[in-house]
Amino acid sequence: MLQSRHFAEAVELYERIAEQDPQQLAHLEHADFEQLIRCAVEDISFAPGLAPMADRRMRAEAIHGTMLRYHAKPTRAAAAHMLGLYSRIGDVDALAEYARLMEAHEIVLGNGEMEVHLMRAHLTAGNEAEALRQFEAVKQCLDPESAWASLLTAYCVAGNVLAATETLDKMVDLGVRLESKSLGLVCSLLAPKRGALLRDPSLKPLDADGARTIRKYTDILGDQQSALSGQIWSFRAAAANVLGEHDRALLFLERMVQQGLRVTQTENMEHIIALVGLGRIDEAYGVYSQAFRVTSTNVPLLAAVEALASVEPAADDAFIKRFEDRISTLVAGRLTLISAFAHAFSRRGDAPSTERLVSHGLETVYRFALSHHALVAWAHVKAGEPDRGVAYLAQQISLGTTTEVAWFMPVLAHLARHEPQRLDRVLDALKSLFPAQRVAEAEAAARRDAALPISLVLHAPPETA
Repeated sequence: MLQSRHFAEAVELYERIAEQDPQQLAHLEHADFEQLIRCAVEDISFAPGLAPMADRRMRAEAIHGTMLRYHAKPTRAAAAHMLGLYSRIGDVDALAEYARLMEAHEIVLGNGEMEVHLMRAHLTAGNEAEALRQFEAVKQCLDPESAWASLLTAYCVAGNVLAATETLDKMVDLGVRLESKSLGLVCSLLAPKRGALLRDPSLKPLDADGARTIRKYTDILGDQQSALSGQIWSFRAAAANVLGEHDRALLFLERMVQQGLRVTQTENMEHIIALVGLGRIDEAYGVYSQAFRVTSTNVPLLAAVEALASVEPAADDAFIKRFEDRISTLVAGRLTLISAFAHAFSRRGDAPSTERLVSHGLETVYRFALSHHALVAWAHVKAGEPDRGVAYLAQQISLGTTTEVAWFMPVLAHLARHEPQRLDRVLDALKSLFPAQRVAEAEAAARRDAALPISLVLHAPPETA
């Protein structure tokens, strides 16, 4: 089953077999179940956005139950995936119950491993005092560098950037060496990857304050270590670009290459942004062209578009056409351009520009996804006008554009977290547009998701044309 290149296909095949001929699952090996559980927890799928954590949990527990039915006991790897899931969603009771299952099957954890999971679970659940009590137990089991790195990771998993940076300060004051992996997690919170920004319009791209924080701690790490990871070099370049230090960004990228580290599309994007910032547009296009020849991906184009938009913010037809002429050989070039601009303006809260681009895309680009309408709604939310966002989507429904309640989920999750009273009014309005059962499901999802880090749970609208 898992010889497929795509684990998502394996999960879908597993679910069909479980429904139609479950006895066939008895032929799966332990390793198959381990991979299936990992896929469910990490939501490795073809979906344009991540599934809610509750859905991932339900799928992982179903696969885990099947494994126990045919193999009697979980494996060490499967147990690690389940413990990671429960700690990530903050379910302390489920952790304790699973620990008892492991004890019954004589599955031994590593030194301090359960304490780390409990610490993460308590932080995610909002019980910081108990999490810090568990941290004291972790320090008794692990060396100082590993113990503090585990606390830093726990704050990152809980989405608490402020506590993570305060922890970094304590580590520096205590003379604890920073560790690349956990510092990379902090940087990831401050500078979400482009794919995450496109999936989740509530996330913010790296700003000047975040860039200064990244520069501070990566400089400290650079003083402690002569050889940095590619991820840290990449974050240093990103921070330099945001701060307008484009020459320094190019220097970091050059040192990364000199160190023999693999250059990914992320570094190509920062390279493009730096060159654009220095006014070296032709060189920037050359980097993009080379990256496209090697990988056949439009990812660096998104960076080029957004970097150019920051230099010339007018996203009108003339500007789009001017850059489109440079990429006329790309089949999906125009779609990618307009989509990139729409996402950028939505995150800025510029609803008029977002709506204009979405309308233009739907009129001129084949298979331009209708779900881009949700970007207009989110732009209204970012501008402090969620009611106008809901009204816009309601208008699209009245015009017969869509019947997807999922388009409303980013707005509903935002209201559940920040304006619960307004959420009730919006839900009442939705009852005139959708069946009561679908509205009830949307309400339950929004209220549930509001208790978790927003980056884990916001739904990307379905990419249907």
